[in-house]
Amino acid sequence: MHKAEIVDQLLDNGLAVCEDWITTEEVEKINTLMDSWWKEGRFSPSQSNFRSKPRGKGKPEPRGKSDLVLGFKWAEADAEIKETHDRIFDLMGDINKELQLNLRELNAHFSVFPSGSGIKKAPEKLKNSNKVLYVMLFLNNEWEEQWGGELVLHHITGGERAKISPKGGTLVTFFAQDYPFEFRSTKKERRSFNGWFCDSFHRFA
Repeated sequence: MHKAEIVDQLLDNGLAVCEDWITTEEVEKINTLMDSWWKEGRFSPSQSNFRSKPRGKGKPEPRGKSDLVLGFKWAEADAEIKETHDRIFDLMGDINKELQLNLRELNAHFSVFPSGSGIKKAPEKLKNSNKVLYVMLFLNNEWEEQWGGELVLHHITGGERAKISPKGGTLVTFFAQDYPFEFRSTKKERRSFNGWFCDSFHRFA
């Protein structure tokens, strides 16, 4: 999918899904870097996740700290993934131009979701926030439906609007104020790049 198609989808629906936004080779390159960052101890626990109880019974329960989803800040890796960095900001430029936005800063991290983990759906707390557009890139080249781990988008008016399999190379963009989201529990380690663009002049009331 070309940048223009992503922009068109955002204009029409407030979300865009682009499979094969990066190649399998690019996905593997990022995974190799993530492996090296892991060995260097550069990942740290994230708090916004859960572990499903055995066989899916009962409500999700918090995990111990050592089992939490792990994250590594994007800003610390810019030089090592310059090509992907440049493509994301090139896309941001087109979105700004066509949607008359002022997206600037990207807050993002690389995530490793261990088996059994996910992120609960929660309404976005956008009061006094300049969080505008989410950008998510999946980084598992091999993924089967039975492993779960889907990104699920819910519209603020109610109802599930999209369920997206975390196939490597897929890029998902959507407006923060329109789509609360969740990551379903995964049965296999799942990797992704997750972030949001901020608009320095716009805050939700």
